[in-house]
Amino acid sequence: MWNISSYGNPAYGNEYAADGLYSDGGSNVVVELNRVYACDIGVELASEHAGRASKSIVCRDNLIWSNRVVGIYIGGYSTSVGRTENCRIIHNTLYHNDTLKQGNGEWGLQYDTRTNTFTHNIVVANSQNLLIGNQFTQNSGNVVDWNLYFAPGGTNGSDWEWKKTTYSTFATWKSSTGNDTHSVFAGSAICQRGGLEFSSRHQLTGPRRGRSIVHACIR
Repeated sequence: MWNISSYGNPAYGNEYAADGLYSDGGSNVVVELNRVYACDIGVELASEHAGRASKSIVCRDNLIWSNRVVGIYIGGYSTSVGRTENCRIIHNTLYHNDTLKQGNGEWGLQYDTRTNTFTHNIVVANSQNLLIGNQFTQNSGNVVDWNLYFAPGGTNGSDWEWKKTTYSTFATWKSSTGNDTHSVFAGSAICQRGGLEFSSRHQLTGPRRGRSIVHACIR
């Protein structure tokens, strides 16, 4: 999926709101082995209906890069809509999303996210240095661990947001939130020497796909 946008659509005007892949209240679905780039939102698991949820969805082994707003969103876009619960986001590669630098990061938690799992992913931020965004406080029981991170700001100059609070070092992020106890902040070699390379045809040309990189680096 590529180059999907709502910008300029009469119903949306100048809003970037189109998803490459979207679940609006789905359940027991597997989203896997997709390449999603240059869309407004890469993947979104949410519900636009109050009291309803996207739930029990597995999002795995996807390559998601250079999307305008965020790589993956979960939760409702406002407090008047639904939630996301019991979803597993695993073994994905998120690379240089939020190209508009709106403060959403690679993975974004929106309104009312419950007992979701974000593990064994590769997460590489752009020059914004924001890896995870979470502009809502309705966030309960979500598990974040066993991930591999990189941002150009390094461990002491990269940001993670949780329940509207931003943490600007990897150590502070882990100690303050309890997230990512077993995760690793990688050196630049993962991006520069055989880790993730994208050709002009938008294919993954490095020697290892996302899942094997994570398994090799995080045991």
